[in-house]
Amino acid sequence: MRTGLFLLAGLLLLAAALLLGKLFSTNYPGATLAATVGYVALWLIIAGANMWVGVAKAGYSVTRGVADLSPHLRLARCCGDRPQMEGTLIEHEEVGHRGAFFVVQDGKRVAELTYSRANATLVIIDHTTVADELAGQGMGRKLLDAAVKWARETGTKVTVTCPYASAQFAKDRSIRDILL
Repeated sequence: MRTGLFLLAGLLLLAAALLLGKLFSTNYPGATLAATVGYVALWLIIAGANMWVGVAKAGYSVTRGVADLSPHLRLARCCGDRPQMEGTLIEHEEVGHRGAFFVVQDGKRVAELTYSRANATLVIIDHTTVADELAGQGMGRKLLDAAVKWARETGTKVTVTCPYASAQFAKDRSIRDILL
């Protein structure tokens, strides 16, 4: 839904820019070109802000989001004194039409992938969040892998609105079999 609104807003913005260019083209011959260049610049700024918000809500840094989307970009990461999460227990709960795969550490959820149940055989992965101290350790992917395994075992199909999960499905063909 958000993506559709984002695209609609972009098309309306383009129409407004072209209309302004057409209106001013009688007095200023380069108005259409200036309006088009202005539109492209504004659209890039808006798209960057949208990516920033979407990636930040998914629980990892924008630079990591860019690295995940661009396999040719390599970022050096150092874990410092962050706790390593090897062998982490990923729990699953479903209450009513909402469900989650999550990790609890010291009594607090430090990583979570949530979904909504659309019907008996379809869920919508809508959000992934990982605590800052676990960033860069692949925890979001571990949660997604647990969800994929569960979906395969239960015959559940999945659709995705979460930017992080969507990027992972786009990047990895081996998990796409559960998509609707």
